[in-house]
Amino acid sequence: MARVVIALLAVLVLLSGPSCTKRMEEIVYVDTLIAGNDPPPYDGVSSLQLNIYINRMYIDLLGREATAAEQQLARETLQSDPRDPVRRDSAVAPLTRMPVYYDRLFELASQDFINGADSAEIAGIMFLIAYMWHLDSLAGNLQNYVFYQAELLKLDALLENTEQYQAGVITVNDFFRRLLENWFYDQVNMGSENFVKAAFDDLFLQHPTEAELAAGIAMVDNAPAILFGQNGNSKGDFALIVTQSDAFYEGLIRKTYRQLLARDPSTDELVRHLPLLKQTNNWQLLQRQIIISDEYAGF
Repeated sequence: MARVVIALLAVLVLLSGPSCTKRMEEIVYVDTLIAGNDPPPYDGVSSLQLNIYINRMYIDLLGREATAAEQQLARETLQSDPRDPVRRDSAVAPLTRMPVYYDRLFELASQDFINGADSAEIAGIMFLIAYMWHLDSLAGNLQNYVFYQAELLKLDALLENTEQYQAGVITVNDFFRRLLENWFYDQVNMGSENFVKAAFDDLFLQHPTEAELAAGIAMVDNAPAILFGQNGNSKGDFALIVTQSDAFYEGLIRKTYRQLLARDPSTDELVRHLPLLKQTNNWQLLQRQIIISDEYAGF
Protein backbone atom coordinates (compact mmCIF):
# COMPACT_ATOMS: atom_id res chain seq x y z
CA MET A 1 0.00 0.00 0.00
CA ALA A 2 1.24 3.51 -0.71
CA ARG A 3 1.65 5.70 2.36
CA VAL A 4 0.33 9.20 1.90
CA VAL A 5 0.75 12.04 4.34
CA ILE A 6 -2.26 14.33 4.48
CA ALA A 7 -1.91 17.74 6.04
CA LEU A 8 -4.89 19.01 8.00
CA LEU A 9 -4.94 22.70 8.57
CA ALA A 10 -6.49 24.13 11.73
CA VAL A 11 -6.78 27.87 11.59
CA LEU A 12 -7.08 29.93 14.75
CA VAL A 13 -7.92 33.55 14.41
CA LEU A 14 -7.06 35.85 17.28
CA LEU A 15 -8.05 39.45 17.41
CA SER A 16 -5.81 41.89 19.31
CA GLY A 17 -7.39 45.25 19.18
CA PRO A 18 -9.86 46.76 16.82
CA SER A 19 -7.35 47.53 14.03
CA CYS A 20 -5.01 44.50 14.09
CA THR A 21 -5.77 40.93 12.95
CA LYS A 22 -3.29 38.12 13.57
CA ARG A 23 -3.53 34.57 11.93
CA MET A 24 -1.89 31.53 13.39
CA GLU A 25 -1.85 28.24 11.49
CA GLU A 26 -1.21 24.89 13.07
CA ILE A 27 -0.35 21.99 10.72
CA VAL A 28 -1.25 18.55 11.93
CA TYR A 29 0.17 15.50 10.02
CA VAL A 30 -1.86 12.30 9.88
CA ASP A 31 -0.54 9.04 8.29
CA THR A 32 -3.15 7.54 5.98
CA LEU A 33 -3.17 4.39 3.80
CA ILE A 34 -4.98 4.67 0.45
CA ALA A 35 -6.08 1.38 -1.15
CA GLY A 36 -5.55 0.68 -4.84
CA ASN A 37 -2.68 3.13 -5.20
CA ASP A 38 0.11 0.63 -5.73
CA PRO A 39 3.22 2.00 -7.44
CA PRO A 40 4.89 0.03 -10.25
CA PRO A 41 6.68 -2.83 -8.46
CA TYR A 42 9.43 -3.10 -11.08
CA ASP A 43 12.46 -1.06 -11.96
CA GLY A 44 10.80 1.28 -14.42
CA VAL A 45 8.58 -1.44 -15.94
CA SER A 46 4.86 -0.93 -15.48
CA SER A 47 2.30 -3.69 -15.03
CA LEU A 48 0.82 -2.80 -18.43
CA GLN A 49 4.19 -3.18 -20.16
CA LEU A 50 4.73 -6.53 -18.51
CA ASN A 51 1.26 -7.78 -19.47
CA ILE A 52 1.81 -6.74 -23.08
CA TYR A 53 5.17 -8.54 -23.17
CA ILE A 54 3.72 -11.76 -21.76
CA ASN A 55 0.73 -11.74 -24.10
CA ARG A 56 2.94 -10.99 -27.08
CA MET A 57 5.18 -13.99 -26.46
CA TYR A 58 2.12 -16.25 -26.07
CA ILE A 59 0.55 -14.98 -29.29
CA ASP A 60 3.79 -15.34 -31.27
CA LEU A 61 4.66 -18.80 -29.97
CA LEU A 62 1.26 -20.38 -29.27
CA GLY A 63 -1.12 -18.34 -31.39
CA ARG A 64 -3.19 -17.13 -28.44
CA GLU A 65 -3.04 -14.80 -25.44
CA ALA A 66 -1.98 -16.06 -22.02
CA THR A 67 -4.71 -17.19 -19.64
CA ALA A 68 -5.06 -15.46 -16.27
CA ALA A 69 -3.16 -18.29 -14.61
CA GLU A 70 -0.40 -18.16 -17.23
CA GLN A 71 -0.15 -14.39 -16.85
CA GLN A 72 0.24 -14.76 -13.10
CA LEU A 73 2.89 -17.47 -13.41
CA ALA A 74 4.92 -15.43 -15.90
CA ARG A 75 4.65 -12.32 -13.73
CA GLU A 76 5.91 -14.25 -10.70
CA THR A 77 8.90 -15.37 -12.77
CA LEU A 78 9.67 -11.88 -14.05
CA GLN A 79 8.61 -9.54 -11.29
CA SER A 80 11.81 -9.36 -9.25
CA ASP A 81 13.74 -8.09 -12.31
CA PRO A 82 11.93 -8.12 -15.67
CA ARG A 83 15.02 -6.63 -17.33
CA ASP A 84 17.07 -9.73 -16.53
CA PRO A 85 17.41 -11.86 -19.73
CA VAL A 86 17.79 -15.02 -17.62
CA ARG A 87 14.42 -14.42 -15.97
CA ARG A 88 12.85 -13.62 -19.33
CA ASP A 89 14.16 -16.88 -20.74
CA SER A 90 12.74 -18.75 -17.73
CA ALA A 91 9.32 -17.41 -18.74
CA VAL A 92 9.72 -18.12 -22.46
CA ALA A 93 11.45 -21.51 -22.53
CA PRO A 94 8.51 -23.59 -21.16
CA LEU A 95 6.33 -22.36 -24.02
CA THR A 96 8.65 -23.90 -26.60
CA ARG A 97 8.15 -27.33 -25.03
CA MET A 98 4.35 -27.32 -25.24
CA PRO A 99 2.56 -29.43 -27.90
CA VAL A 100 0.53 -26.40 -28.99
CA TYR A 101 3.80 -24.61 -29.79
CA TYR A 102 4.73 -27.33 -32.29
CA ASP A 103 1.21 -27.30 -33.71
CA ARG A 104 1.65 -23.57 -34.25
CA LEU A 105 4.99 -24.12 -36.03
CA PHE A 106 3.38 -26.52 -38.46
CA GLU A 107 0.37 -24.24 -38.98
CA LEU A 108 2.59 -21.31 -39.96
CA ALA A 109 4.86 -23.46 -42.14
CA SER A 110 1.86 -25.06 -43.82
CA GLN A 111 0.54 -21.63 -44.77
CA ASP A 112 3.88 -20.79 -46.38
CA PHE A 113 4.50 -24.08 -48.19
CA ILE A 114 1.33 -26.10 -48.80
CA ASN A 115 -1.55 -23.61 -48.81
CA GLY A 116 -2.43 -24.24 -45.18
CA ALA A 117 -3.20 -27.96 -45.55
CA ASP A 118 -3.92 -29.56 -42.17
CA SER A 119 -3.85 -33.14 -40.94
CA ALA A 120 -7.40 -33.84 -42.15
CA GLU A 121 -6.56 -32.71 -45.68
CA ILE A 122 -3.34 -34.72 -45.69
CA ALA A 123 -5.19 -37.84 -44.53
CA GLY A 124 -7.86 -37.22 -47.18
CA ILE A 125 -5.29 -37.15 -50.01
CA MET A 126 -3.66 -40.28 -48.62
CA PHE A 127 -7.02 -42.05 -48.73
CA LEU A 128 -7.57 -40.88 -52.33
CA ILE A 129 -4.14 -42.11 -53.48
CA ALA A 130 -4.63 -45.44 -51.72
CA TYR A 131 -8.01 -45.81 -53.44
CA MET A 132 -6.46 -45.07 -56.86
CA TRP A 133 -3.79 -47.65 -56.11
CA HIS A 134 -6.52 -50.15 -55.29
CA LEU A 135 -8.38 -49.46 -58.56
CA ASP A 136 -5.19 -49.79 -60.61
CA SER A 137 -4.34 -53.08 -58.92
CA LEU A 138 -7.81 -54.44 -59.73
CA ALA A 139 -7.31 -53.41 -63.37
CA GLY A 140 -3.90 -55.06 -63.47
CA ASN A 141 -2.01 -51.77 -63.79
CA LEU A 142 0.74 -52.71 -61.37
CA GLN A 143 3.35 -50.45 -62.97
CA ASN A 144 2.11 -47.50 -60.86
CA TYR A 145 2.69 -49.30 -57.57
CA VAL A 146 6.08 -47.63 -56.92
CA PHE A 147 4.65 -44.16 -57.60
CA TYR A 148 1.69 -44.64 -55.25
CA GLN A 149 3.86 -46.11 -52.53
CA ALA A 150 6.35 -43.22 -52.72
CA GLU A 151 3.60 -40.60 -52.52
CA LEU A 152 1.96 -42.29 -49.56
CA LEU A 153 5.24 -42.54 -47.66
CA LYS A 154 5.97 -38.83 -48.16
CA LEU A 155 2.47 -37.83 -47.07
CA ASP A 156 2.66 -40.09 -44.04
CA ALA A 157 5.95 -38.41 -43.08
CA LEU A 158 4.29 -35.00 -43.50
CA LEU A 159 1.41 -36.13 -41.30
CA GLU A 160 3.86 -37.10 -38.54
CA ASN A 161 6.04 -34.02 -38.99
CA THR A 162 4.88 -32.12 -35.91
CA GLU A 163 4.93 -35.03 -33.47
CA GLN A 164 8.32 -36.31 -34.60
CA TYR A 165 9.90 -32.86 -34.53
CA GLN A 166 8.66 -32.30 -30.99
CA ALA A 167 9.98 -35.71 -29.93
CA GLY A 168 13.40 -34.99 -31.43
CA VAL A 169 13.11 -37.84 -33.92
CA ILE A 170 13.74 -35.43 -36.80
CA THR A 171 15.67 -32.15 -37.04
CA VAL A 172 14.49 -28.75 -38.18
CA ASN A 173 16.11 -29.60 -41.54
CA ASP A 174 13.91 -32.69 -41.90
CA PHE A 175 10.86 -30.69 -40.78
CA PHE A 176 11.23 -28.31 -43.71
CA ARG A 177 12.41 -30.94 -46.20
CA ARG A 178 9.14 -32.80 -45.70
CA LEU A 179 7.27 -29.60 -46.53
CA LEU A 180 8.96 -29.68 -49.96
CA GLU A 181 8.63 -33.40 -50.65
CA ASN A 182 4.91 -34.05 -50.83
CA TRP A 183 1.89 -34.10 -53.12
CA PHE A 184 0.63 -30.69 -51.97
CA TYR A 185 3.85 -28.81 -52.74
CA ASP A 186 4.03 -30.48 -56.16
CA GLN A 187 0.47 -29.39 -56.95
CA VAL A 188 1.10 -25.79 -55.91
CA ASN A 189 4.41 -25.61 -57.80
CA MET A 190 4.04 -27.72 -60.93
CA GLY A 191 7.03 -28.02 -63.23
CA SER A 192 10.70 -28.21 -62.36
CA GLU A 193 11.42 -24.50 -62.78
CA ASN A 194 8.48 -23.45 -60.62
CA PHE A 195 9.44 -26.02 -58.01
CA VAL A 196 13.03 -24.75 -57.73
CA LYS A 197 12.01 -21.08 -57.65
CA ALA A 198 9.37 -21.77 -55.00
CA ALA A 199 11.82 -23.72 -52.84
CA PHE A 200 14.28 -20.81 -52.88
CA ASP A 201 11.54 -18.30 -52.11
CA ASP A 202 10.00 -20.37 -49.30
CA LEU A 203 13.22 -21.52 -47.65
CA PHE A 204 15.66 -18.69 -48.30
CA LEU A 205 13.29 -15.75 -48.91
CA GLN A 206 15.26 -14.93 -52.04
CA HIS A 207 15.38 -15.86 -55.73
CA PRO A 208 17.98 -18.27 -57.15
CA THR A 209 20.78 -17.04 -59.35
CA GLU A 210 20.77 -18.21 -62.95
CA ALA A 211 23.39 -20.84 -62.12
CA GLU A 212 21.47 -22.06 -59.06
CA LEU A 213 18.23 -22.23 -61.04
CA ALA A 214 19.85 -24.22 -63.84
CA ALA A 215 21.47 -26.66 -61.41
CA GLY A 216 18.26 -27.05 -59.44
CA ILE A 217 16.15 -27.74 -62.53
CA ALA A 218 18.64 -30.32 -63.79
CA MET A 219 18.68 -32.09 -60.44
CA VAL A 220 14.88 -32.13 -60.12
CA ASP A 221 14.72 -33.60 -63.64
CA ASN A 222 16.99 -36.47 -62.51
CA ALA A 223 20.14 -35.17 -64.21
CA PRO A 224 23.47 -34.83 -62.36
CA ALA A 225 24.23 -31.31 -61.13
CA ILE A 226 26.10 -29.44 -58.41
CA LEU A 227 24.24 -27.09 -56.09
CA PHE A 228 25.84 -25.33 -53.10
CA GLY A 229 28.91 -27.50 -53.68
CA GLN A 230 26.90 -30.74 -53.36
CA ASN A 231 26.27 -33.36 -56.06
CA GLY A 232 22.77 -34.60 -56.75
CA ASN A 233 20.66 -36.15 -59.48
CA SER A 234 17.08 -36.32 -58.16
CA LYS A 235 14.31 -34.27 -56.64
CA GLY A 236 15.04 -35.89 -53.30
CA ASP A 237 18.70 -34.88 -53.55
CA PHE A 238 17.65 -31.31 -54.30
CA ALA A 239 15.36 -31.16 -51.24
CA LEU A 240 18.09 -32.60 -49.02
CA ILE A 241 20.80 -30.23 -50.29
CA VAL A 242 18.76 -27.02 -49.98
CA THR A 243 17.63 -27.83 -46.43
CA GLN A 244 21.20 -28.54 -45.29
CA SER A 245 22.78 -25.44 -46.83
CA ASP A 246 24.00 -22.25 -45.18
CA ALA A 247 21.28 -20.47 -47.15
CA PHE A 248 18.69 -22.56 -45.30
CA TYR A 249 19.93 -21.39 -41.91
CA GLU A 250 20.13 -17.78 -43.07
CA GLY A 251 16.58 -18.06 -44.39
CA LEU A 252 15.39 -19.49 -41.08
CA ILE A 253 16.95 -16.57 -39.21
CA ARG A 254 15.24 -14.14 -41.58
CA LYS A 255 11.89 -15.90 -41.15
CA THR A 256 12.20 -15.73 -37.38
CA TYR A 257 13.16 -12.06 -37.32
CA ARG A 258 10.29 -11.16 -39.63
CA GLN A 259 7.78 -13.08 -37.53
CA LEU A 260 8.93 -11.78 -34.14
CA LEU A 261 10.36 -8.32 -34.90
CA ALA A 262 8.73 -7.48 -38.26
CA ARG A 263 12.11 -6.73 -39.82
CA ASP A 264 15.06 -8.44 -41.45
CA PRO A 265 18.16 -9.20 -39.40
CA SER A 266 21.23 -7.07 -39.94
CA THR A 267 24.42 -8.56 -41.33
CA ASP A 268 25.90 -8.54 -37.83
CA GLU A 269 22.87 -10.40 -36.46
CA LEU A 270 23.09 -13.03 -39.20
CA VAL A 271 26.77 -13.53 -38.48
CA ARG A 272 26.06 -13.82 -34.74
CA HIS A 273 23.21 -16.35 -34.99
CA LEU A 274 24.37 -18.50 -37.91
CA PRO A 275 27.19 -20.55 -36.30
CA LEU A 276 25.13 -21.55 -33.24
CA LEU A 277 22.06 -22.41 -35.32
CA LYS A 278 24.13 -24.58 -37.66
CA GLN A 279 25.86 -26.29 -34.76
CA THR A 280 22.74 -27.03 -32.71
CA ASN A 281 19.85 -26.99 -35.23
CA ASN A 282 17.98 -25.44 -32.30
CA TRP A 283 15.31 -23.19 -33.81
CA GLN A 284 13.69 -22.77 -30.40
CA LEU A 285 16.88 -21.27 -28.97
CA LEU A 286 16.94 -18.71 -31.77
CA GLN A 287 13.35 -17.71 -31.04
CA ARG A 288 14.09 -17.41 -27.33
CA GLN A 289 17.14 -15.23 -27.96
CA ILE A 290 14.98 -12.78 -29.88
CA ILE A 291 12.06 -12.81 -27.43
CA ILE A 292 14.27 -12.04 -24.42
CA SER A 293 15.84 -9.07 -26.23
CA ASP A 294 15.04 -5.51 -25.14
CA GLU A 295 13.81 -4.73 -28.65
CA TYR A 296 11.14 -7.42 -28.48
CA ALA A 297 10.20 -6.71 -24.84
CA GLY A 298 9.76 -3.02 -25.54
CA PHE A 299 11.05 -1.83 -22.16
